[in-house]
Amino acid sequence: MPELKQEADDLYVEKEANDSFYKTNMSTLLKKFKIDHLYITGYSTDFCVNATECEANCCPKFRQPYERLVVEPNPDT
Repeated sequence: MPELKQEADDLYVEKEANDSFYKTNMSTLLKKFKIDHLYITGYSTDFCVNATECEANCCPKFRQPYERLVVEPNPDT
């Protein structure tokens, strides 16, 4: 997507599980940069995107849920 052109100062979070928060520094980065709105997109809506969206909404370690928007879901699975 041309709208999502990578920039030199972009942050990247490498993940090994469905949920982008699980065993990553995602929460730390969001707090550090005072980010409270997330635009979530991805390839497997009913798997990875859903897990990330649920964690952003429900996880007690965040104390308050993030405002979230799932962008153009792709129900491939």
